[in-house]
Amino acid sequence: LMLIQCSHLYKFFGPLSLFADVSLSISEGECFALIGKNGAGKTTLLQLITGQMQPDSGSFSRASNLSIGFLPQETLL
Repeated sequence: LMLIQCSHLYKFFGPLSLFADVSLSISEGECFALIGKNGAGKTTLLQLITGQMQPDSGSFSRASNLSIGFLPQETLL
């Protein structure tokens, strides 16, 4: 069962392209890690996966029964 599927995602912040043509799929039972340096787009990709943010282009789908938890690295005070 495919839980998350994205194809050809693009995300821009002004003129800066954070990612271009990113494709990803996560199936039931799979584990994955998101590793990269600061500013690489890890948090943005997680926000796309959770639906907190939308891609500028590309397709993204989640299984309808999927529940995702996300703990932000910074808290609002």
